[in-house]
Amino acid sequence: MNIRAYIAVAGLILTVAVGACASETPAPEREPETGPEASAAPACPTPVPAAALPPQQDLARDIRTVLTGVKSPAQQEALAQAGKIAPEQMSDALREVLVDAAAFVSHLDQWDDTGDPRLDSLAHFLVCALQPHFSQEELTADILSIIRSQEEESRLEPIRPARQKTAAWLAMHLPVGDMGDDLRRAVIKAQESLIYSDRYYLSTARVFLSEALFRQYAGYSEADFTAEIARGVPAAEVEQIRQIVEVTKQWKAAQEAQDASSEPEVMDSPQANYLPQELAGLSQDELVARIRAIMEEGRYGICGYEPPVWIFQQFPDTSVALLAEVITRPTTLLDKMSDGLEFLSELAASWKTGWTSHYPGGPLRFSEESRALLVATAQYFMGGGFLSSLPMQDTSGFTRSNILSGAIGFAVALDDPGLIDILQELATDPDKVAALGIPDGRVKNVQEDARRYLNWRPYMGISDC
Repeated sequence: MNIRAYIAVAGLILTVAVGACASETPAPEREPETGPEASAAPACPTPVPAAALPPQQDLARDIRTVLTGVKSPAQQEALAQAGKIAPEQMSDALREVLVDAAAFVSHLDQWDDTGDPRLDSLAHFLVCALQPHFSQEELTADILSIIRSQEEESRLEPIRPARQKTAAWLAMHLPVGDMGDDLRRAVIKAQESLIYSDRYYLSTARVFLSEALFRQYAGYSEADFTAEIARGVPAAEVEQIRQIVEVTKQWKAAQEAQDASSEPEVMDSPQANYLPQELAGLSQDELVARIRAIMEEGRYGICGYEPPVWIFQQFPDTSVALLAEVITRPTTLLDKMSDGLEFLSELAASWKTGWTSHYPGGPLRFSEESRALLVATAQYFMGGGFLSSLPMQDTSGFTRSNILSGAIGFAVALDDPGLIDILQELATDPDKVAALGIPDGRVKNVQEDARRYLNWRPYMGISDC
């Protein structure tokens, strides 16, 4: 076993856990920000010579941190600088980082009901930075790939979901009258293909595609639609546009009416309503022992129906530390270890998004120390010494390769740059995988897992339960 890695994780566990239960409170609610970040977004900047801008790799580094959920003024500044890059001067690497950030921010913005001005500001800067560097031909191709993704045989095609969602989002931000015929047809076809789709990860794309058509054609009169037919647009296509615009208009009206009539939602206190009876009245030592026992039982309750979700809301830092302690024991059954990694992935997604739709009591909130512990735990699983100490397969039927796959998913959920570097090495270098104690016959499968998980960034959590 890699004792240095174990000491690093154990040290973080002790730092986070000791004495936490006695007075622990969740991290403070994220307050609306004030100042330049919260002010009205300015117009897109004018392009400037590349020599006048910071190195693009530095911009990519700062923008990448958007996906971790950590807020930093450097993110806004880097996005503003990226918006000054002239067409055809942006590197592919920076553009892909911007695509990931746009997929992340647009997803949050779609589900946010707090009116967070920072999300609006980030979205504005991302549109400015990306729009000049995507041709309508590229948007058309990425949006049409959504249709292919619905076909069973194309589920592993190389296009990234982040590209698909960002293309739909950029189409939504095109100025009225700028959408070309090919792009319009792609938007209609993709939107239609998603109506009955079970692809949760593309639900926001469907909204963006409908909104894209709505923004282009909401002001059209019957005479305008007739003129479209006269210029050669098929009558059936015009009718599809008209129907999508009408349905979107009705949906918007219903939402406005609901917002106007509904009372503001008041979230009950997790402590008052969701703390399991079995934990009430326990001393600090008894509470730690009981939480540890629940973690050892593997009752992780990913969808919110088991005590640990409530425990994580009431005692977030202590619970993270104790769960990390349990799953990093070599004696823990591999199926419980795998379940723990999956649960930690959902906790990481909840932390970085700042909300969750299926946990009672609101978002799960952790300290920076707990986030550091999560990163260290993922590193520990992919560090070689610990993984190679596990059995190839245990009585639960799970294998060492299953645990590495869970650790890869956990690392992607955290989206820490150092973890992503490790995953990229695993995806490209079979010797790195073999060094973790993975049998030769499974190395290629692990590499495929790593590539697939990387392809699916940013990870936003499971669908509604």
